[in-house]
Amino acid sequence: MSEELSKKRRVLFVIYQTGVKGNGGVQSITKILEGISPEFNIHVLTQEKTPFNSHWESLGAKVIFKNAPESNVFLKVWNLFYLNVYCFFYCLLNRIAVLHCNDIVSLVNTCIGSKLAGCRVIYNVRAVKPPGMSYSPLWKLGLPFVNKTIVLSDDMRLRLEKHHPALKGKTTFAYSIIDFEKFKPITNKTELRRKLGLNTNDILLGIVGRFQTVKQQDLFLSKIATSIIENKGKSVKLVLIGDFNVKMNAFAAKCLQITKELGIEKSVIFKDFQSNIQEWYAAFDVTIVPSSEEGLARCMIESMSCGTPVVSFDVSSAKEILSDHNCGYVAALNDFDTLKDQVNQLVEDDDLRRVFGEKSFQSARKLFASEAIIEAYSKLYRLMKERLGQNENPYIEMPLWVRMMCVFFVFVFFMLSPLFKTIINGSEYPFTYSRLAVDLI
Repeated sequence: MSEELSKKRRVLFVIYQTGVKGNGGVQSITKILEGISPEFNIHVLTQEKTPFNSHWESLGAKVIFKNAPESNVFLKVWNLFYLNVYCFFYCLLNRIAVLHCNDIVSLVNTCIGSKLAGCRVIYNVRAVKPPGMSYSPLWKLGLPFVNKTIVLSDDMRLRLEKHHPALKGKTTFAYSIIDFEKFKPITNKTELRRKLGLNTNDILLGIVGRFQTVKQQDLFLSKIATSIIENKGKSVKLVLIGDFNVKMNAFAAKCLQITKELGIEKSVIFKDFQSNIQEWYAAFDVTIVPSSEEGLARCMIESMSCGTPVVSFDVSSAKEILSDHNCGYVAALNDFDTLKDQVNQLVEDDDLRRVFGEKSFQSARKLFASEAIIEAYSKLYRLMKERLGQNENPYIEMPLWVRMMCVFFVFVFFMLSPLFKTIINGSEYPFTYSRLAVDLI
């Protein structure tokens, strides 16, 4: 390790990857790593091997891969024990100052050991639940170990603190970063549509996101797609981009079946994730966000950066970004009739689409520029590092029940190791008693 690198503040990022091509959370944290790499010594712990891993290494990060299958309850319990013990020794031996987690599972699996090793813990919350919906029990386990929570908008902060009053005063926000060189308006939209194989005269409406229940593509199609597509005097096409594989994704197959039953299959285009997604945003006339829950919808902000107006349900951050900057429409959550009216208004009014598109572009340049966002994260890591130097005892500062749990946790880990060895050696998780020591060398 070079002398210059050894003097940098050390941050361990625990990044949970889904393995799918479109992963907004991983894309966002990668932008943060790109921005802070000159100042900080970055370590990354992840459970998937994807192209992101080699990109992180190219930034100078040390990337640690840990297979963490969760196919049964025994493996989930083992991950909790093994990864926390691993992080305790890793953070201790590598003098890690700050642990940054991007997912509740990764937080619970690493925060106990890291905290005991003297780290300050940051939890980057990517999405919040709608009012009335409960959070996973893992939140109750992980939150006592968190020093600071960072979210993606002020609206998201308020919603999270309402659900979890204990986070008041411990939560801050920073918007996501947009690559303006990549996501930008296209001057010649006609030529672009020809390149993408799209009709140049159609009004194109886009929905971008994974095919899953919370994105509500099925409800959008069944409730209002027909009335939007059959708009008088306009040729309207709907484009849905995501992990579209009818053999592997039952929800995607359901969406396709809905279009056939409604007789609108010729007006609905399904696409798998696109590496040139910025061109699709620029080709759209309107982007629609029909989700039931979001944090800061990446499809919303990327579309804005491409100069395409957005219509969204009132999910987290939508009003703060769209309504407050007068660059899009927001309908009450699951009010499909209002969403339909708003989309139809933009379909019918070319001038309104142009005005909203220009305001969207300008707002995106102001809100999602990298410099201020990188500085917000860097300032937070510096603050956590300074607190580490105040001779605080991370074990003593924990609540009594947490301290008792830590003692129990270590006891159970060593007492039940033979049982876990028997169970895990018969599964996809290779395990030996020497594994922990070997991994740390």
